[in-house]
Amino acid sequence: MKIFKHQKAIGLIEVMLVFAVVAVASIASIRYYSNAQAAQKINDTVNQYGEVKSAFENYLVDNNNNGGTGKTTVQVYTLVSDGYLPDSYGTTAAQTTKANPYGGGILLDVESGMLNIYFQGLPNAACGQIVNRLLSTMNTTLGENAVSVCSAESSPGQGGSDDSVNKNYVKATYVI
Repeated sequence: MKIFKHQKAIGLIEVMLVFAVVAVASIASIRYYSNAQAAQKINDTVNQYGEVKSAFENYLVDNNNNGGTGKTTVQVYTLVSDGYLPDSYGTTAAQTTKANPYGGGILLDVESGMLNIYFQGLPNAACGQIVNRLLSTMNTTLGENAVSVCSAESSPGQGGSDDSVNKNYVKATYVI
């Protein structure tokens, strides 16, 4: 007859199982956190389009510019210094070159009654999602539109760069 001794320590298999469970839980939480962070940046960008659009429209009304013939370009710094946008967009011209949530610049122009807002320096993964979210809020029957250019060309007002992220931009066009 065999007498079994009671085990007094944790075996290697049990330790490995605990490590495996902890590793799976860690990977899942890191993936969830990074997805949530990416979704938040996209939300922030779409919300910022709305803020910039409202500020730009108010600026144009106050300055009697209806975007008739010719092209008018307005700097984000001007909207901040004139009180149309909060200081969080940057209080100097150099700071406003990193005004959007991805650290890229925001360009504004108005031409023939259409307001154009360009967000530069967007990652490829975010371009399409931002365009889809913007399109869902636009009146496309009036000619409002949003398009993305990701890694295809340099954005307006930006010199050539080998960094593909800097070449990515989303352009939103609104009727004023």
